[in-house]
Amino acid sequence: MSTLKKKFKCLECDLQFISGNDLSRHVTKVHEYSTYTEYKIKHKLIKTENDLIKEGAVSCIICGKYAHDLTSHIIRGHKISVDEYKIKYSKTIRSVKYLLEQSERIKGNKNPAYDHGGKFSPFSKKFIYADKINRDSLILQVKETIKKNHKNCCTLEYWLSKGYTESEAKHKRSERQRTFTLEKCIQKHGKEKGTKIWVERQEKWLKKLNKSFAGRFSKISQKLFWEIYSKLKDKDSIYFAELDENKNPDYSGKNHEFKIKLKHRMVLPDFYDEKTKKIIEFDGTYWHGEHIIRNSNKEREENRDKFLLSEGYNVLHIKEEDYRQNPDNVVKICLEFLNV
Repeated sequence: MSTLKKKFKCLECDLQFISGNDLSRHVTKVHEYSTYTEYKIKHKLIKTENDLIKEGAVSCIICGKYAHDLTSHIIRGHKISVDEYKIKYSKTIRSVKYLLEQSERIKGNKNPAYDHGGKFSPFSKKFIYADKINRDSLILQVKETIKKNHKNCCTLEYWLSKGYTESEAKHKRSERQRTFTLEKCIQKHGKEKGTKIWVERQEKWLKKLNKSFAGRFSKISQKLFWEIYSKLKDKDSIYFAELDENKNPDYSGKNHEFKIKLKHRMVLPDFYDEKTKKIIEFDGTYWHGEHIIRNSNKEREENRDKFLLSEGYNVLHIKEEDYRQNPDNVVKICLEFLNV
Protein backbone atom coordinates (compact mmCIF):
# COMPACT_ATOMS: atom_id res chain seq x y z
CA MET A 1 0.00 0.00 0.00
CA SER A 2 1.27 3.49 -0.86
CA THR A 3 2.39 6.06 1.69
CA LEU A 4 -0.58 8.23 0.70
CA LYS A 5 -3.08 5.50 1.63
CA LYS A 6 -1.36 4.76 4.93
CA LYS A 7 -1.74 8.40 5.88
CA PHE A 8 -5.52 8.06 6.00
CA LYS A 9 -5.83 5.14 8.38
CA CYS A 10 -8.82 5.03 10.74
CA LEU A 11 -7.56 4.94 14.31
CA GLU A 12 -10.82 3.35 15.47
CA CYS A 13 -10.84 0.21 13.30
CA ASP A 14 -7.55 0.30 11.30
CA LEU A 15 -9.29 0.55 7.92
CA GLN A 16 -7.31 2.54 5.36
CA PHE A 17 -8.61 5.12 2.89
CA ILE A 18 -7.35 6.84 -0.22
CA SER A 19 -8.38 10.36 0.84
CA GLY A 20 -9.22 12.41 3.91
CA ASN A 21 -12.75 12.89 2.59
CA ASP A 22 -13.29 9.11 2.57
CA LEU A 23 -12.01 8.84 6.12
CA SER A 24 -14.22 11.76 7.18
CA ARG A 25 -17.35 10.07 5.83
CA HIS A 26 -16.33 6.79 7.46
CA VAL A 27 -15.84 8.15 11.01
CA THR A 28 -19.08 10.15 10.94
CA LYS A 29 -21.23 7.31 9.59
CA VAL A 30 -19.63 4.19 11.07
CA HIS A 31 -18.20 5.52 14.33
CA GLU A 32 -20.92 8.15 14.80
CA TYR A 33 -18.69 11.17 15.31
CA SER A 34 -20.64 14.39 14.92
CA THR A 35 -17.81 15.90 12.85
CA TYR A 36 -14.46 14.89 11.43
CA THR A 37 -12.91 17.55 13.68
CA GLU A 38 -14.27 15.77 16.76
CA TYR A 39 -12.53 12.58 15.61
CA LYS A 40 -9.21 14.40 15.04
CA ILE A 41 -9.34 16.12 18.43
CA LYS A 42 -10.01 12.82 20.24
CA HIS A 43 -7.01 11.16 18.63
CA LYS A 44 -4.85 14.27 19.10
CA LEU A 45 -4.41 14.77 15.35
CA ILE A 46 -5.19 18.44 15.86
CA LYS A 47 -5.10 20.68 18.93
CA THR A 48 -8.12 22.19 20.60
CA GLU A 49 -8.48 25.93 21.01
CA ASN A 50 -7.75 25.57 24.74
CA ASP A 51 -4.55 23.65 23.93
CA LEU A 52 -3.43 26.41 21.58
CA ILE A 53 -4.25 29.14 24.11
CA LYS A 54 -2.21 27.34 26.79
CA GLU A 55 0.73 27.17 24.36
CA GLY A 56 0.53 30.93 23.78
CA ALA A 57 -0.96 30.85 20.28
CA VAL A 58 -2.13 34.13 18.74
CA SER A 59 -5.72 34.83 17.66
CA CYS A 60 -7.04 36.30 14.43
CA ILE A 61 -8.72 39.60 15.30
CA ILE A 62 -11.15 39.19 12.39
CA CYS A 63 -12.66 35.80 13.26
CA GLY A 64 -11.02 34.73 16.55
CA LYS A 65 -9.20 31.66 15.19
CA TYR A 66 -6.13 30.59 17.22
CA ALA A 67 -2.88 29.42 15.66
CA HIS A 68 0.87 29.74 16.14
CA ASP A 69 1.18 31.20 12.64
CA LEU A 70 -1.80 33.00 11.04
CA THR A 71 -0.12 33.78 7.72
CA SER A 72 -1.95 31.22 5.58
CA HIS A 73 -5.24 31.78 7.43
CA ILE A 74 -5.18 35.54 6.81
CA ILE A 75 -4.30 35.26 3.12
CA ARG A 76 -6.58 32.33 2.22
CA GLY A 77 -9.36 32.77 4.75
CA HIS A 78 -9.82 36.54 4.67
CA LYS A 79 -8.34 37.34 1.25
CA ILE A 80 -6.10 40.15 2.52
CA SER A 81 -2.35 40.51 2.67
CA VAL A 82 -0.40 40.02 5.88
CA ASP A 83 0.95 43.59 5.70
CA GLU A 84 -2.58 44.98 5.35
CA TYR A 85 -3.72 42.95 8.37
CA LYS A 86 -0.82 44.09 10.55
CA ILE A 87 -1.15 47.75 9.63
CA LYS A 88 -4.92 47.74 10.16
CA TYR A 89 -4.99 45.82 13.44
CA SER A 90 -1.47 46.34 14.87
CA LYS A 91 -1.47 42.71 15.99
CA THR A 92 1.23 40.04 15.71
CA ILE A 93 0.53 37.01 13.51
CA ARG A 94 3.06 34.58 15.03
CA SER A 95 3.39 33.32 18.57
CA VAL A 96 6.58 33.55 20.64
CA LYS A 97 6.71 29.74 20.63
CA TYR A 98 6.66 29.68 16.82
CA LEU A 99 9.35 32.36 16.48
CA LEU A 100 11.65 30.61 18.99
CA GLU A 101 11.22 27.25 17.24
CA GLN A 102 11.82 28.88 13.87
CA SER A 103 15.01 30.47 15.17
CA GLU A 104 16.14 27.17 16.70
CA ARG A 105 15.76 25.34 13.37
CA ILE A 106 18.49 27.42 11.70
CA LYS A 107 20.58 28.25 14.76
CA GLY A 108 24.37 27.83 14.77
CA ASN A 109 25.67 24.86 12.79
CA LYS A 110 22.12 24.08 11.60
CA ASN A 111 22.39 27.05 9.28
CA PRO A 112 23.45 25.96 5.76
CA ALA A 113 25.86 28.90 5.62
CA TYR A 114 27.33 28.27 9.10
CA ASP A 115 31.00 29.24 9.37
CA HIS A 116 31.33 29.65 5.59
CA GLY A 117 34.08 32.26 5.88
CA GLY A 118 32.59 34.42 3.12
CA LYS A 119 32.47 31.78 0.37
CA PHE A 120 28.65 32.07 0.10
CA SER A 121 28.52 35.89 0.19
CA PRO A 122 28.53 37.77 -3.16
CA PHE A 123 30.06 40.72 -1.26
CA SER A 124 33.14 38.68 -0.33
CA LYS A 125 36.27 38.14 -2.41
CA LYS A 126 36.12 34.48 -1.34
CA PHE A 127 32.74 34.01 -3.04
CA ILE A 128 32.90 30.58 -4.73
CA TYR A 129 30.93 31.67 -7.81
CA ALA A 130 32.95 34.84 -8.43
CA ASP A 131 34.59 33.49 -11.57
CA LYS A 132 31.34 32.22 -13.11
CA ILE A 133 29.09 35.28 -12.92
CA ASN A 134 29.16 39.05 -13.08
CA ARG A 135 29.70 40.09 -9.46
CA ASP A 136 28.23 43.60 -9.87
CA SER A 137 25.15 42.16 -11.52
CA LEU A 138 24.72 39.66 -8.69
CA ILE A 139 25.07 42.35 -6.03
CA LEU A 140 22.34 44.37 -7.77
CA GLN A 141 20.17 41.25 -7.93
CA VAL A 142 20.69 40.58 -4.22
CA LYS A 143 19.74 44.15 -3.34
CA GLU A 144 16.54 43.86 -5.38
CA THR A 145 15.73 40.55 -3.67
CA ILE A 146 16.30 42.10 -0.24
CA LYS A 147 13.92 44.90 -1.14
CA LYS A 148 11.28 42.53 -2.56
CA ASN A 149 11.40 40.15 0.42
CA HIS A 150 11.35 42.91 3.05
CA LYS A 151 14.88 42.19 4.32
CA ASN A 152 15.84 45.84 4.76
CA CYS A 153 15.82 46.53 8.52
CA CYS A 154 15.19 50.23 7.88
CA THR A 155 11.68 49.48 6.57
CA LEU A 156 8.47 48.87 8.49
CA GLU A 157 7.74 45.78 6.37
CA TYR A 158 10.95 44.12 7.58
CA TRP A 159 9.92 44.24 11.25
CA LEU A 160 6.29 43.34 10.46
CA SER A 161 7.52 40.23 8.64
CA LYS A 162 9.34 39.27 11.85
CA GLY A 163 6.01 39.03 13.65
CA TYR A 164 6.08 42.38 15.48
CA THR A 165 2.92 44.48 15.83
CA GLU A 166 2.75 47.78 13.97
CA SER A 167 3.67 49.82 17.07
CA GLU A 168 6.55 47.44 17.92
CA ALA A 169 7.73 47.48 14.30
CA LYS A 170 7.72 51.29 14.25
CA HIS A 171 9.79 51.34 17.45
CA LYS A 172 12.30 48.86 16.00
CA ARG A 173 12.55 50.80 12.76
CA SER A 174 12.96 54.05 14.70
CA GLU A 175 15.84 52.54 16.68
CA ARG A 176 17.52 51.46 13.45
CA GLN A 177 16.91 54.81 11.75
CA ARG A 178 18.52 56.71 14.61
CA THR A 179 21.82 55.86 12.95
CA PHE A 180 20.87 58.57 10.44
CA THR A 181 20.06 61.71 12.44
CA LEU A 182 20.27 65.44 11.80
CA GLU A 183 22.93 65.76 14.50
CA LYS A 184 25.12 63.10 12.90
CA CYS A 185 24.69 64.64 9.44
CA ILE A 186 25.76 68.07 10.72
CA GLN A 187 28.67 66.55 12.62
CA LYS A 188 29.87 64.72 9.48
CA HIS A 189 29.16 67.27 6.72
CA GLY A 190 28.84 70.62 8.49
CA LYS A 191 25.65 72.52 9.36
CA GLU A 192 24.58 73.69 5.87
CA LYS A 193 25.42 70.57 3.86
CA GLY A 194 24.43 68.19 6.65
CA THR A 195 21.01 69.80 7.06
CA LYS A 196 20.43 69.63 3.30
CA ILE A 197 21.34 65.92 3.16
CA TRP A 198 19.08 65.12 6.10
CA VAL A 199 16.10 67.05 4.66
CA GLU A 200 16.47 65.33 1.27
CA ARG A 201 16.54 61.94 2.99
CA GLN A 202 13.37 62.74 4.97
CA GLU A 203 11.55 63.92 1.84
CA LYS A 204 12.52 60.71 0.04
CA TRP A 205 11.23 58.65 2.97
CA LEU A 206 7.90 60.53 3.01
CA LYS A 207 7.41 59.86 -0.72
CA LYS A 208 7.92 56.14 -0.14
CA LEU A 209 5.52 56.25 2.79
CA ASN A 210 2.89 57.93 0.64
CA LYS A 211 3.13 55.12 -1.92
CA SER A 212 2.70 52.48 0.78
CA PHE A 213 -0.70 53.93 1.71
CA ALA A 214 -1.99 54.01 -1.88
CA GLY A 215 -5.49 52.61 -2.32
CA ARG A 216 -6.16 52.07 1.39
CA PHE A 217 -9.52 53.81 1.49
CA SER A 218 -13.06 52.89 0.49
CA LYS A 219 -14.96 54.38 -2.44
CA ILE A 220 -18.06 54.95 -0.35
CA SER A 221 -16.09 57.04 2.15
CA GLN A 222 -14.88 59.24 -0.70
CA LYS A 223 -18.46 59.61 -1.96
CA LEU A 224 -19.41 61.07 1.43
CA PHE A 225 -16.36 63.33 1.54
CA TRP A 226 -17.03 64.70 -1.95
CA GLU A 227 -20.61 65.51 -0.91
CA ILE A 228 -19.32 67.37 2.14
CA TYR A 229 -16.58 69.10 0.15
CA SER A 230 -19.04 70.35 -2.49
CA LYS A 231 -21.04 72.17 0.22
CA LEU A 232 -18.05 73.87 1.88
CA LYS A 233 -17.25 77.51 1.23
CA ASP A 234 -13.67 77.42 2.49
CA LYS A 235 -12.01 74.46 0.74
CA ASP A 236 -8.33 75.41 1.00
CA SER A 237 -7.68 73.63 4.30
CA ILE A 238 -9.54 70.38 3.49
CA TYR A 239 -7.78 67.04 2.91
CA PHE A 240 -8.96 63.52 2.05
CA ALA A 241 -7.73 60.62 -0.08
CA GLU A 242 -9.06 61.58 -3.54
CA LEU A 243 -8.36 65.32 -3.21
CA ASP A 244 -4.82 66.12 -4.36
CA GLU A 245 -2.55 68.91 -3.09
CA ASN A 246 -3.88 71.28 -5.79
CA LYS A 247 -7.47 70.60 -4.66
CA ASN A 248 -8.25 68.62 -7.80
CA PRO A 249 -9.90 65.18 -7.94
CA ASP A 250 -7.48 62.24 -8.22
CA TYR A 251 -9.13 58.86 -8.85
CA SER A 252 -5.87 56.99 -9.56
CA GLY A 253 -5.89 55.26 -6.16
CA LYS A 254 -3.13 57.42 -4.72
CA ASN A 255 -3.83 58.42 -1.14
CA HIS A 256 -3.67 62.17 -0.42
CA GLU A 257 -4.71 61.97 3.24
CA PHE A 258 -2.99 64.61 5.37
CA LYS A 259 -0.14 63.38 7.59
CA ILE A 260 -0.42 64.88 11.06
CA LYS A 261 2.94 64.56 12.84
CA LEU A 262 2.58 64.57 16.61
CA LYS A 263 4.94 63.55 19.44
CA HIS A 264 6.82 60.73 17.75
CA ARG A 265 3.76 59.44 15.89
CA MET A 266 1.91 60.18 12.71
CA VAL A 267 -1.87 60.18 12.20
CA LEU A 268 -3.60 59.95 8.82
CA PRO A 269 -7.21 61.14 9.29
CA ASP A 270 -9.81 60.11 6.71
CA PHE A 271 -11.10 63.69 6.34
CA TYR A 272 -9.26 66.67 7.83
CA ASP A 273 -9.80 70.42 8.11
CA GLU A 274 -6.35 71.83 8.89
CA LYS A 275 -7.72 75.27 9.75
CA THR A 276 -10.14 74.11 12.48
CA LYS A 277 -8.24 70.88 13.37
CA LYS A 278 -11.42 68.84 12.90
CA ILE A 279 -11.31 65.20 11.78
CA ILE A 280 -13.99 62.93 10.34
CA GLU A 281 -13.30 59.19 10.51
CA PHE A 282 -15.35 56.88 8.26
CA ASP A 283 -15.84 53.52 10.01
CA GLY A 284 -16.47 51.05 7.20
CA THR A 285 -18.51 47.93 7.96
CA TYR A 286 -15.80 45.57 6.71
CA TRP A 287 -13.09 46.91 9.03
CA HIS A 288 -15.16 48.36 11.88
CA GLY A 289 -18.30 46.20 12.04
CA GLU A 290 -19.37 44.69 15.36
CA HIS A 291 -18.85 41.18 13.95
CA ILE A 292 -15.20 41.99 13.30
CA ILE A 293 -14.00 44.54 15.82
CA ARG A 294 -12.54 43.24 19.06
CA ASN A 295 -12.10 45.00 22.42
CA SER A 296 -8.39 45.58 21.76
CA ASN A 297 -9.18 47.33 18.49
CA LYS A 298 -11.85 49.49 20.13
CA GLU A 299 -9.45 50.44 22.91
CA ARG A 300 -6.79 51.38 20.36
CA GLU A 301 -9.22 53.65 18.51
CA GLU A 302 -10.45 55.20 21.75
CA ASN A 303 -6.86 55.86 22.85
CA ARG A 304 -6.10 57.40 19.47
CA ASP A 305 -9.12 59.72 19.79
CA LYS A 306 -8.12 60.70 23.35
CA PHE A 307 -4.60 61.45 22.16
CA LEU A 308 -5.90 63.65 19.33
CA LEU A 309 -8.26 65.42 21.73
CA SER A 310 -5.35 66.16 24.08
CA GLU A 311 -3.50 67.71 21.15
CA GLY A 312 -6.40 70.04 20.31
CA TYR A 313 -8.15 67.99 17.61
CA ASN A 314 -11.86 67.14 17.44
CA VAL A 315 -12.93 63.79 15.97
CA LEU A 316 -16.29 62.70 14.55
CA HIS A 317 -16.88 59.02 13.69
CA ILE A 318 -19.35 58.11 10.94
CA LYS A 319 -20.53 54.52 10.48
CA GLU A 320 -20.92 53.18 6.95
CA GLU A 321 -24.32 51.61 7.70
CA ASP A 322 -25.63 54.98 8.95
CA TYR A 323 -24.50 56.67 5.76
CA ARG A 324 -26.06 53.99 3.55
CA GLN A 325 -29.40 54.20 5.40
CA ASN A 326 -29.67 57.98 5.49
CA PRO A 327 -26.94 59.76 3.49
CA ASP A 328 -28.57 63.21 3.67
CA ASN A 329 -28.73 63.09 7.46
CA VAL A 330 -25.08 62.00 7.75
CA VAL A 331 -23.95 64.82 5.45
CA LYS A 332 -25.92 67.26 7.60
CA ILE A 333 -24.27 65.93 10.79
CA CYS A 334 -20.82 66.30 9.23
CA LEU A 335 -21.46 69.84 8.05
CA GLU A 336 -22.75 70.83 11.50
CA PHE A 337 -19.61 69.32 13.02
CA LEU A 338 -17.49 71.40 10.64
CA ASN A 339 -19.58 74.46 11.65
CA VAL A 340 -20.80 75.14 8.13
